[in-house]
Amino acid sequence: MFERDEVLQDLHGRLVAAGIDPRDPKVQTICDIVNTFYAEKTRQVLEQVQAVLSKIET
Repeated sequence: MFERDEVLQDLHGRLVAAGIDPRDPKVQTICDIVNTFYAEKTRQVLEQVQAVLSKIET
């Protein structure tokens, strides 16, 4: 759905606005973990939506 670079660019902009350096190695690690977490959750939700939609007769 969303390109990883696009998401990280938006996230980095928000971090900078909050006074946090997105180039800090610890911050980069946290960003990667959070990005992966939400990608997995999004995939799960999409799979659930597809399962429900497949049960609807058209």
